[in-house]
Amino acid sequence: MKHTLLLLLLASTLGCFAQDSGLDRLRISNDEARTDVNGDTIDVHDGRVIRFGDRYYWYGTAYGTTTGFTRANEYRVYSSPDMSTWTPHGAILPD
Repeated sequence: MKHTLLLLLLASTLGCFAQDSGLDRLRISNDEARTDVNGDTIDVHDGRVIRFGDRYYWYGTAYGTTTGFTRANEYRVYSSPDMSTWTPHGAILPD
């Protein structure tokens, strides 16, 4: 019973969020690389998307061509008005 109530609450919350934000029309495919406004592949991992005002910000680690275990990685951010068109803003933390 507890799990059923939790799932119903979660489903209703996500449904309201999608309707309020217009995300119900957004299609995301895991079969295609996501690209930024320059046509470059978005290199953001281990991060999250956060909405501030009318823009979404996607923060995460950029591995480039590394295996992921190096100081050469950067913490990057992209922004978007619609979670479809992403503008790169580069590294946000020095070193």
